[in-house]
Amino acid sequence: MSTISLHHYADVVNNNKESVSDLLMDMADFDLDFNGDNGEEYLREEAEGYESNAEYCLHVAKNENSLSAMIEKFIHMWMGQDGYYYDYSIEVIEADNKLFVSLVYLTR
Repeated sequence: MSTISLHHYADVVNNNKESVSDLLMDMADFDLDFNGDNGEEYLREEAEGYESNAEYCLHVAKNENSLSAMIEKFIHMWMGQDGYYYDYSIEVIEADNKLFVSLVYLTR
């Protein structure tokens, strides 16, 4: 029987693409396969030419029409396509020219 663990990440960033990009790369820092620290053998085929899956996913996510959609796209491309993550939920709230981002995820 496998164990499922609950994790939570939350942060507040300025409402601009550069701040959101930094946030997303910071969020991915702990996943050594995704951020490239574990080597090229974990690089997805479609990410060839990028230093990591995280950089590739950020490149794709930046094409979204809104910052909320950019965040959701990045998380989906990361956690939604990796069997290590059992499930996840992302919430983005915009207030006072800031983005309040909360990510809850389960790992196996």
